Amino acid sequence: MQGLDAADDYPEGPRWWLALAACVLVIVGAKLTLIWVYGSSVPYWDQWDAEAALLYRPYLDGHVPLSTFIGAHNEHRILTSRLLALGELEFAGRWDPILQMCVNALLHTIAVVTLMALLRRLVSAGAAIALTVFAAILLAIPFGWENALAGFQSQFNFVLLFSTIALALFARTAAFSPLWGGGIALSLLGYFSLSAGGCTPVVASVIVAMQLLAGQRAGLREWAGAAVLLVFGGVLLALVPTIPDHAPLKAQSLAQYLSALQLIASWPMPSAPFAPLLLNAPLLWLFIRVMQEKRPLRDPAWLCIAIGGWVAMQAVTLAYGRAVGIEASRYLDLISVGVLMNFVALAALLKDRAATVGLPRQSGLGLAGVWLVAVALGIGHMAMKATPVNVVTRGEQGKVQAENVRQYLATGDMAHLKDKPFLQVPYPNAERLASILNMPEIRGILPPELVDDPAARAAMQARLSSGGMFAPLAWKIRTFLPKAGPYIGFAGIALYFLAGLAGCLLATRSERAQGAASEAAAPAPAAPNLA
Repeated sequence: MQGLDAADDYPEGPRWWLALAACVLVIVGAKLTLIWVYGSSVPYWDQWDAEAALLYRPYLDGHVPLSTFIGAHNEHRILTSRLLALGELEFAGRWDPILQMCVNALLHTIAVVTLMALLRRLVSAGAAIALTVFAAILLAIPFGWENALAGFQSQFNFVLLFSTIALALFARTAAFSPLWGGGIALSLLGYFSLSAGGCTPVVASVIVAMQLLAGQRAGLREWAGAAVLLVFGGVLLALVPTIPDHAPLKAQSLAQYLSALQLIASWPMPSAPFAPLLLNAPLLWLFIRVMQEKRPLRDPAWLCIAIGGWVAMQAVTLAYGRAVGIEASRYLDLISVGVLMNFVALAALLKDRAATVGLPRQSGLGLAGVWLVAVALGIGHMAMKATPVNVVTRGEQGKVQAENVRQYLATGDMAHLKDKPFLQVPYPNAERLASILNMPEIRGILPPELVDDPAARAAMQARLSSGGMFAPLAWKIRTFLPKAGPYIGFAGIALYFLAGLAGCLLATRSERAQGAASEAAAPAPAAPNLA
């Protein structure tokens, strides 16, 4: 590749891994710090039914029916979250929302880092480092604070992780091969995490069809594979439960649907007719290039386009199913992935432009600058618009909820739960909340911040398979990790500096090696004529 900077000529492995580790530490550190400052030990909203009453109580009584694991929770079948919740209960020996938040922080980071690692070869060495910085900034800002500050939201992380790996397999493996079958299994796991997982086979079928049209796949077998994926995805989406009480949240007219779609498709830019096109211009242009150049299946550009299409399908379905409240922060952990994919596409296009003889780099860099400035301003605007207020409010609500629940558990007085202002208790129905709190199984596993009853806790831990043997370790971990959040984040920043210094060292070595090679290739000076 001619004319590239020295940073793209030397082996980038060491600093790439340093930068990736730095990205992980910055993201995890930011999330843990958020939990430390604003997290609450009180289970919140859906947790009281979905975890306490329907999962933990029957589990402690010795039998959880299969229907509980695969049954609907709103429009979703959250099998993976239920299994994780039981694992956390066995490990912690109690119901511990803070520990759940810490696990969710790690899961979200793993999902995004997996995606970046799969796309690493699509961009240049220098751009790969920039990608980790962009991801660190995008994820360190708590746009998805509802997920970060709730122990119940692991399903968003699971669906992203499973769908990413599934699309990676579908994009580059032959139809009906063992790895293709692995993609089917992962798609199913994604669906049993969040109904959004039903979109994965549909998007995969479109990608396979595009690869067929580009001549990178051929034969009836591949067309049959695309058809199977489309039907499979359609069946999954058709099986999404319908909740009559949620009908008012759906788009009631085409105008409302288009307005909601424009709003979510523009994020993080302000909602405007041109914003979705500007935001997704890199992905659209990369798709055109990939089809024109008929790139092979092993090219990670296919995965980048697939993930971008998957996020777009999330926006399309959300605009219908959640036209009211479509900007809820819990959806932004998925929508923000589309912004990340557009950054990857932009870097890939710049890499291609640099490798193409005769094309001026300045124009490409200028267009990239326009996109980056627009997105950066959007991120900054959204970060300051409501996120700080919402996070602080959630933290204050958690303190009030904890006090009200604590007082009820101590006195049994319904006045601490009933007729309270909205969100001063952690469940919308005071009588239902009281009935769950009165269950001996639930009272015995509540966090000690709410009720300190060692005898009840020991009785419930005796019913666990682990016998509560890991409870002391779990308590130390959940106590230590949030407090360590700031230190973990700053350690990540230090690693970024180290990655930069490693780049300087490797660049110097590369320059020396090139200089030595030039000297060796230079003709020897002629001997002086002494005649």
